[in-house]
Amino acid sequence: MLELNTPINNLTNVISINLALGANQGRGRLFVPRPTLMGQVTTEGSNHGSRPSGASVSFDTLDNLVKSLGIDQVSAIKVDVEGAELAVIRGAEKTISKFGPRLVIEVHGNDNLTSLRHVMKSMNMRVVFEVPASPRRDETRVFVFAVPFHFMGPASPGIRARKVLGINFNAARLRITGPHSAHIFE
Repeated sequence: MLELNTPINNLTNVISINLALGANQGRGRLFVPRPTLMGQVTTEGSNHGSRPSGASVSFDTLDNLVKSLGIDQVSAIKVDVEGAELAVIRGAEKTISKFGPRLVIEVHGNDNLTSLRHVMKSMNMRVVFEVPASPRRDETRVFVFAVPFHFMGPASPGIRARKVLGINFNAARLRITGPHSAHIFE
């Protein structure tokens, strides 16, 4: 899809790389549970009775990729990897430390969320706010927005969120209704 959408949108600074990101370099297998309507891929076969199809892929770290491509600026990183968030972040520690990018991470599961909060703190990153991403009560998916500690000033969390993430936080909150609410951290 990326390769099809790039010319349609006249994008000239996009490259497509056939590579999975993780905590280490190597080879592994990705599985797509079937039947599914979601864009879900996992490194583990499903135990829910579906027949997963799989593909052997190369894994590398974001740190290695940034270095090998000679990238000299990273201002934002978005991670949506269906449960492998911690592996990708651990493979990006040098990049995050060097460039201090804004992070948007879709986190799956309460254990991953708790672990990610600790990892962010250990990397001098601050979770600015979390937004539930799933209407299902049996599923925990949360979008986590994080920035380097030095981005934060004495302003209120909402003002800081608008400033450092470059978004209209009030508009984002208006779209979140019912059991969904944004959690802002001081």
